[in-house]
Amino acid sequence: MKFFPHLKTRVKLLKLVAEQITLAEQQDPRGRRYNKDIISLALTLWTTSPMSYKKMLQSGYIIPAASTLSLYKNCVQQKAGLNQDMFRWMSKEAKRQELTEAGYSGGLVLDEMNIQKDLQISNRGGDWRMVGIKDLGLGSNAMSQMSKKGDDVMPTEHVLQFLFHGITGFRMPFACYPTTQANACDLYVCVWDAISRLADWGFHVDYLSLDGSSNNRAFIKMLFEGKPLDNNITIIDRADPSRKVIIIPDPSHIIKKVRNSAFNSGQRKEHTGLMMVDGHAITWSHWEEAFEWCSNRDINPVAPHPKLSKDVTYLTTQAKMRNVYAEETLNERMLITMELSGIASR
Repeated sequence: MKFFPHLKTRVKLLKLVAEQITLAEQQDPRGRRYNKDIISLALTLWTTSPMSYKKMLQSGYIIPAASTLSLYKNCVQQKAGLNQDMFRWMSKEAKRQELTEAGYSGGLVLDEMNIQKDLQISNRGGDWRMVGIKDLGLGSNAMSQMSKKGDDVMPTEHVLQFLFHGITGFRMPFACYPTTQANACDLYVCVWDAISRLADWGFHVDYLSLDGSSNNRAFIKMLFEGKPLDNNITIIDRADPSRKVIIIPDPSHIIKKVRNSAFNSGQRKEHTGLMMVDGHAITWSHWEEAFEWCSNRDINPVAPHPKLSKDVTYLTTQAKMRNVYAEETLNERMLITMELSGIASR
């Protein structure tokens, strides 16, 4: 393998082809048994794009059904907070992928998502519990109880997900917290608890990535004694004082904020301001004109920016939240479109 670096990959492909032939000979699908390589590959494809996986099933590939993969995915009981089984799974997956020492270093990514309020009663092994209530772990729940009276059951409105992203590409979401909206104190307790537990399993956090919501900004201020820029946006690791952690704003969120500033720039009554650069106004009408020019097939038989759609240009409230739409309006193809249409020279 050392002298033929591509041989290992080819051997895996040959094994997958041989497995497909073996499975095809079994007439009854209920009798099929998939090896771990196919299960691992199928799980990766299914979790990345369920729709694409469905099309693969429909095209005749002999791969596990989505219901089977769901059983494998849920073999670790999912619960709020830091789960010992998840860390064990994460460690085994890192070893399976043969991560180098550098692969165990990376970042902690925080992502909070809105969900529909829903309370359900769950029974697992005779243990009845209520699912869908606020739960940010023992530390945050204790602080919440000290700051108010009673023990109110609150249906969750958000889910705060913690994901480890290694510098060599290893990714693993390892914890989630149902919450009504995580405040700065909740984040402080949960983040340092997660960093400490990751270190126990050999994973080291070199950076912390989060978006620019008001709660996240308040949390960042808690981490610094002075201004973050005066400290190079770097803090001492509370779990290991010999290490440092860099705070990195979510790039997608920054791009979206720039797009929103341009979207709100103009002379119409719905606009809130006017962006100026070197004495020239930047208004969202430039993007609208570029879209109309780009979509005119009499002028452009082949669109210079095929992903510049009506949804990307004429934004609804829901469309404003999609990071991919912001990226399409500020990428290189958008610049080329504006240059070709003459808008950039105005």
